[in-house]
Amino acid sequence: MPASPGSTARTVGATLVTVALLCAGLFAYSIWLTGASERASQRAMVNEIERTLPNSLGAAMQSSPTLPAGPVTPASSRPAAPIGVWLGILEIPRISLKLVVVEGTGRGQLATGPGHYVGTAALGANGNAAVAGHRTTYGAPFAHLDRLRLGDPIIVRTSSASYLYRVDRVVTVSPTSTWVLRPTRTPTLTLTTCTPVLSATSRLVIMAHMTATTLYSTAPAVHGTVNQSQSVLSTGGWWPVALYGTLLALTLGLGARWFRRSRQRKVVVIVIALVAAPLTLQLYGALVGQLPATW
Repeated sequence: MPASPGSTARTVGATLVTVALLCAGLFAYSIWLTGASERASQRAMVNEIERTLPNSLGAAMQSSPTLPAGPVTPASSRPAAPIGVWLGILEIPRISLKLVVVEGTGRGQLATGPGHYVGTAALGANGNAAVAGHRTTYGAPFAHLDRLRLGDPIIVRTSSASYLYRVDRVVTVSPTSTWVLRPTRTPTLTLTTCTPVLSATSRLVIMAHMTATTLYSTAPAVHGTVNQSQSVLSTGGWWPVALYGTLLALTLGLGARWFRRSRQRKVVVIVIALVAAPLTLQLYGALVGQLPATW
C-alpha cells in the first residue's frame, strides 16, 4: 500500500528536523567542545612552564610585564624543536591574547594553540618566524587578528628573552600565497589564519618587525617536554565521515521504524540515544578533521 501524503510529510519533516539538529550539534562541537580541548592543552603546557621556568616564562604567564625595551638582539639559531612541544608565549595586547606556542602547524598541533611553521626562523631569531592559529575552532586564538593595526605591539617570550615586534603590514592573500613565509633578512614575525570568519577562502596575514629585546639569559632558549602532537582529530580522510554517517543514518532509520511499531517507546528512545550518541561524536570529529587546519 503506498504511503499516505500525511505519512510522507511527517517523514520528510522528521528528516529535516534531524538534519537541522545534527548541523546545530556540529556547530556546537566545532566551537565549544574543541575550545575545551584547546584550553586543556594550554593548561598542561602552562603548568609545565610554571614548574620548570618560574623565573622567566612562568612569571610572564602570571603577570603582565612591561614591554621589552632593550636593544634589538635576535636569538641565536638553534636546531629545530620536536614537533608538538611548546616553544614560548605569544602575547597580543590589543586582542588580550596570551597563549603558548607549539612547534608545528599540523592539525594535532593547532588543536592545542598557535603553531610555529616548521622550517621558518625560530621565535625571536633573525629571519621570518611564522605562526599559524585557528580563527573559529579550537579556542579560536586568532579570532580577532583582524583588529590589529599598524604599530600595534606583539610580544614573543622564550625562556631566554622577550622580543617586541610592531605590526607593519596587514594583508589578505590566497591559501596558496606561500611568499608570506619566505625568509627575511631582519627579525620578522608573521601570523596567519583563515579569513573571513567561518570561511577558509583566504588567509589573513599579519607581518611585524622586531623593535626591542629584553634578555633573561645568554643561554639558548629551551623548549618544552610536554608533547601535544597527537591529534584529537580524524586524519583518515573522508572515509570515516562516510562510515559514521552511514552507521548513524541506519541507526536513526531503523530506530524510527522500531519506535513506530513498539509499545515501549521510552525504552526504544533510550536504546537509540545510547547507540546514536557515540556515532554522532565520531562523525563530528571526522567532519571537523576535514576542515582547513586554521579554520
